[in-house]
Amino acid sequence: GRQEDAHEYARCLIDRMKESNLKGISPKPTYAESETCAIHRMFGFRLCSTIRCTSCEYRSETHEPAMDLSLEVLRAKSLHNALADFTSQELLDGSNQYKCPRCHNRVRAVKQFTVDINPNILTVQLKRFDLRLMGGKIDKWIEYPKQLNLGPYTTAGGKVLYNLYGVLVHSG
Repeated sequence: GRQEDAHEYARCLIDRMKESNLKGISPKPTYAESETCAIHRMFGFRLCSTIRCTSCEYRSETHEPAMDLSLEVLRAKSLHNALADFTSQELLDGSNQYKCPRCHNRVRAVKQFTVDINPNILTVQLKRFDLRLMGGKIDKWIEYPKQLNLGPYTTAGGKVLYNLYGVLVHSG
């Protein structure tokens, strides 16, 4: 009785498979226990958010587990553009300055997301909804390759190749 989109359906399906795979481990599995699950080993990965103080060069890293990569496509013409935008450096300045634990002041800093631990199967969601648009849906062509090198968007760099296996499209 609820309106859902294709991404929510896919997320729900993968989450239920993961829960089913974890049954019997413990009533509420820890993250470390859930990492051992076959579904997590297939789809799970880790993002790294790095903040670097431009005054003293202090670096802060935060790691976040993920099962899919959600990318903004409003300004992107391709999957590569969306990935480059997602992993581009952002200047924290003005009212958005960083409170550096070493400087003990609000300072300019540079923030960047990267994929830190690569998934075996990469699931990408193209965010096609924007409330600022009439109708809300971004209805434009997004180019994506049959083979994607995720390497430039990772912490380590190098070559990390994925072959396109399927596309799930929400219609309506």
